[in-house]
Amino acid sequence: DITDAAVVLKNGETTLGQGTVSATAGQQGWATISVDKTGLEAGTITVTAIVTLDDENTIEKTAEITVEAAPVAQATYSVTAEDVTVAYGAESFEVKAVVTNTSDVEAKNVVVKLTQNIQSVVEPVTIETLAAGAEQEVTFTVEGSFNAGTTARYYVQVGDEFVANKAQQEITVTFEAAPVEEVKDLAITEVVGTIDLA
Repeated sequence: DITDAAVVLKNGETTLGQGTVSATAGQQGWATISVDKTGLEAGTITVTAIVTLDDENTIEKTAEITVEAAPVAQATYSVTAEDVTVAYGAESFEVKAVVTNTSDVEAKNVVVKLTQNIQSVVEPVTIETLAAGAEQEVTFTVEGSFNAGTTARYYVQVGDEFVANKAQQEITVTFEAAPVEEVKDLAITEVVGTIDLA
């Protein structure tokens, strides 16, 4: 049997961590080692586990292990936009949206889209950089002919260049109906009455 035999994990001459292992005769024992990651880079490294049983007995085992890259912090966003009313006969309208970086990391190439039925209705806007906690207003101008007296749903979507829909705001656009014209042409068609001289 072995009890609390010292285990050292090395990468070349660098000690990555230490632990102990115990095992009864003929059985496996396991050592859990917390690795010092200082100086390690993503990729494959060769490690050697060295177990010292006593002053005269040391055993080694070498293996290749994968060092995974640290996850890259991703920016997160919120977006606010107000509903829009479009005057009758107007040939364009604007949607203003405020994009906020709600994360602790600077965001780059933040793509902001205005969509309807999944399709972009105008060219997306790209915010080159947006500092952590910062906000920026973007404006979309939509041109065309619109159906008076109707409403439509649009969506402002925000995300990194390759990560769509990280934040979304629905807005309602109301297209005013044609005004009701007042009747201005009047005519007297009849005068009826009696006069009593009594």
